[in-house]
Amino acid sequence: MPEAEKPVALAPKQLWRHKKFRYLVIGAWNTLAGYLIFAGLYMALGHYTGYMIIAVVSHLIAVTQSFLTQRHIVFRSAGKWTHEYLRFHLAHLGSLLIALVALPIMVEIFAIPPLIAQGILTALIALASYFVHQHFTFRKTEDV
Repeated sequence: MPEAEKPVALAPKQLWRHKKFRYLVIGAWNTLAGYLIFAGLYMALGHYTGYMIIAVVSHLIAVTQSFLTQRHIVFRSAGKWTHEYLRFHLAHLGSLLIALVALPIMVEIFAIPPLIAQGILTALIALASYFVHQHFTFRKTEDV
């Protein structure tokens, strides 16, 4: 292979400069954290309350955690955090509604255990959220 055709390897520090790479890393962390929050609450409280209540509570905790990491690490936003936090929750309201519809279908109709169903939903929603945050939550005000 000629020199010009060899792929260029980027050092981790160079990769970290790319927003999409940071989003992948932080997105993986947020996806794992969101699932672990649900799993922890389900294991601790599942005998006392239903998985749907746990899904809502874990969603609120996970979205707040995700907002902090995405705002500071991925998008490096200097905008008003209160406005961004509200937009972030609004953006995630759709994912909560999808989960509240899909979770009982997966659990009650397809007999998928709640921990597995939530894992599947968490991964699928994480894939779609980049575009929502890029174009809605953390958009620059001059883009509006």
